Amino acid sequence: MRDLMNLFSQYGDNFGHCINLKKCHFFYHGALSLSRVVHVHDLLGFLVGHLPLVYLGVPLFKRESRA
Repeated sequence: MRDLMNLFSQYGDNFGHCINLKKCHFFYHGALSLSRVVHVHDLLGFLVGHLPLVYLGVPLFKRESRA
């Protein structure tokens, strides 16, 4: 995770962009423990996202039925 944050930092330094942590989310598989989710959140500073992800009222990810 620290390597990922270093990559984001280097990107910002090289291209003059910075990541807005208030707009960044991470999504995880349900099998991940709550303590691990909190750990990732603390390291990255990203918010925890929830599915379905909707943008302007349109779902960006829709899981197909497994019936």
